[in-house]
Amino acid sequence: MCRSLWATCQYPDSCDEYPFASTKEGAASTPSNYSVELIKLEDNCASGSRLGWFYQQNRIIPEHRNDRGLMAGTPFYVSVVTSGPSNPKGPSTPDGLPLSERFCDEQ
Repeated sequence: MCRSLWATCQYPDSCDEYPFASTKEGAASTPSNYSVELIKLEDNCASGSRLGWFYQQNRIIPEHRNDRGLMAGTPFYVSVVTSGPSNPKGPSTPDGLPLSERFCDEQ
């Protein structure tokens, strides 16, 4: 997708997608219905590392076949905010608890 939008994309730019490519709804799993943007490569790598840390610390298990042959995975949602913790609001609330993960450079 990025090459079709930005044919001249090169270092230090990197293509980032949302939802995360590592999720079931992510850009790696669907031909459409996602967003892309050019960001600095170091920021893209850092956010990927942080996402991996988030998965590990919160036991987010990717979708897989369990011992009964059924698809299983840990559902989670992302609430995008400008700063501070956020609780979901609206007519329907996703399952699970909102988590606020902050890193030392975000204090």
